[in-house]
Amino acid sequence: MRRNLPAVRLASAVFVAALAGGCATKKDVRDVRMDVRAAIQHQDSVLRAMERDLREADMATQDSLRAVTDMLFDFRGEMNNQLATVLEQLLLLGELAGQGQRSLAGIRDQLDAQRWASARTPAATPPDSAAQAGDEADPVAVDPATETYDAAVRQVNLGSFTVARMAFARFLEEHPNHAKAPGALLHLGELASNEGQLEEAAETYLRVPEFFPVAEEVPSALYRAAMVFVELEDVARARELLERIVNSYSDHPFAAMAEERLQEIP
Repeated sequence: MRRNLPAVRLASAVFVAALAGGCATKKDVRDVRMDVRAAIQHQDSVLRAMERDLREADMATQDSLRAVTDMLFDFRGEMNNQLATVLEQLLLLGELAGQGQRSLAGIRDQLDAQRWASARTPAATPPDSAAQAGDEADPVAVDPATETYDAAVRQVNLGSFTVARMAFARFLEEHPNHAKAPGALLHLGELASNEGQLEEAAETYLRVPEFFPVAEEVPSALYRAAMVFVELEDVARARELLERIVNSYSDHPFAAMAEERLQEIP
């Protein structure tokens, strides 16, 4: 009843004024009642509107809080992913550094073994004894190139593509003529293609037949380069590479694939 107090006071004042004037009639009383009822209804509608506005404001506040909470959750997840990636990169760098140290240790062991073998020059050694001594003197050789290559492949399998590209680039820089160099170029071309760097991918693929013309990876490199040129809409260059596969590697599985692609290219 407190919320209707102003309207009641207004009606009372009007009613008292009418009585004071000495002209209060039934019509006046009815009019006053109608005015009171109208004032009460108006006040109720105002209060309902205020209540509705408050409820909507509360809902908007809750929506804002939920949005902020979701943003914080997504941000925390993204930060965790970035930290995990950095940790993987640090682990790889530590692994590569450890491989370098192991490689140096292996080289020192080989030199020590050679000096030790040179110092042992008996006048007459039975053939069996000499073979046994040679077996004991030869340590197990550690191939740092293979270790670096395998570490890069592991990063590809883990999805750490940036670290893998760094590892393959380092492998090619330190071991440009290694037997696994063509494979490293194929991996680098694939990584560049997946990142949308199509020109770089095609150039990397074509380094295989250019620098390793007799490598078994040449047909694969030519085919992949042709597919990149198809994406680049360089149909002429794509046809050239596919025809090269068909003509030069007719017995290779990629030759049949190249023939099919040639039929699809306008």
